[in-house]
Amino acid sequence: MRAHESTGASDSGTEEYLKVLELGYANNPAAIEPLVCLTAREGVLMRAAAVSFLGTLRATEQFPLLRSIYAGNTHVVKAMALKSIGDLDTNESRAFLVEVRQSKVAKEPTLREVLALYDGPKLGRGDASAADARALAMTFAAQGGGQSQRSRGRRA
Repeated sequence: MRAHESTGASDSGTEEYLKVLELGYANNPAAIEPLVCLTAREGVLMRAAAVSFLGTLRATEQFPLLRSIYAGNTHVVKAMALKSIGDLDTNESRAFLVEVRQSKVAKEPTLREVLALYDGPKLGRGDASAADARALAMTFAAQGGGQSQRSRGRRA
């Protein structure tokens, strides 16, 4: 099989990922519940996309879920949960950002970049631009997409 060819399993994963993107891009509150279900999926990118879109849709009632996702994950999913919490733009979510900013984890480069999206006048206004999101995605890609060295080594 050539390097550019894909397997059926990969195509299936890509199709599922594209469906998650469609849910989020629909900008329809009816997508919130399916996205909540997808936050528990195994694939990191699938989970991260679902978590991110909960913020995009300003699913304020999902703050407890996003907070638990932030607390229970590492790397890309944790960062996307923090981004979504910032996007919610509630008193509770703004207070959470302040709490994270004052914690030791705020020194982690990726989380620091997410927090910077909500600094100054933008703090908690949920107006992280598409350019900001692309820059953040590039950071994740440069760091191996949030995967551990051990999991990257298994794929090689």
